[in-house]
Amino acid sequence: MDGDHAHLNAQFIVFRVQAAARPAEGWPAGVSGAQGTVQPIESGYYDTDLRRVDGEWKIARHSVLMDMPIALPGA
Repeated sequence: MDGDHAHLNAQFIVFRVQAAARPAEGWPAGVSGAQGTVQPIESGYYDTDLRRVDGEWKIARHSVLMDMPIALPGA
């Protein structure tokens, strides 16, 4: 931060969380804790410049930098 200007970098990860259905006969003996899968599906960084205007911080520039390639329909 420098007076009325600041810079922010933040990393993010998006997860797909899928709960497992409880079996009709119940969980097997010895099973404990959350059941299902957690899969990372996306990650990247936020790169943001902030500026203080009238005592409040405002976003002056915001970029999302993806770690993985993105396919867009029709592109």
